[in-house]
Amino acid sequence: MRFSTDADSPTMVLDNAKRVGIGTDSLTSGTILDVYRDDVSDAGTIQITQDGTGDAAIDFQLKGIKEYTLGIDNSDSDKFKISGTAGLGSNDLVTIDSTGLVTIKNFNGTGLQLQGSGSDYQGIQLQTTDSSASQTRNIFIDT
Repeated sequence: MRFSTDADSPTMVLDNAKRVGIGTDSLTSGTILDVYRDDVSDAGTIQITQDGTGDAAIDFQLKGIKEYTLGIDNSDSDKFKISGTAGLGSNDLVTIDSTGLVTIKNFNGTGLQLQGSGSDYQGIQLQTTDSSASQTRNIFIDT
C-alpha cells in the first residue's frame, strides 16, 4: 500500500511484510520502520512529544531479558535519562539535567569506568575555562 502527495514522491509505504517506510518506498532490509529524508534541515527526523504529565520516552526491549528507556523525565525537572528498566525514574543509569550536569549511576563502587590504550590515551581530563581571566584549569587522572 502506498500513500503519496504526488505521483513521484512516496509519503508512506506499507508492504506485504508489515514494514513501514516514511519518505521512501525502498525499505531497508531487516527493518520494520524506515524513515528517510534528504534535505538541509537541522530539525530532528523523529520527534517524540508528550503534552500531558507523562514522560516523552522510547523503550528498547529484548523480550523477557532486558529493557532500557531513553527520554525526558517529566516528573523529575525534565531531566534527560537512560534507565535500565521500563520507564524513567526507577533505575536511572545516566541523567543529564537542564544545566548539562551529567550523573552516572554508581555500580558496586566502580562509578565511571573508562578503558583505553595506546599513546593517545590520556585517562580522564576535567577542564574549565575562566573567560574573565582567560585561564584554563585542567585536572588529569592517568595511570
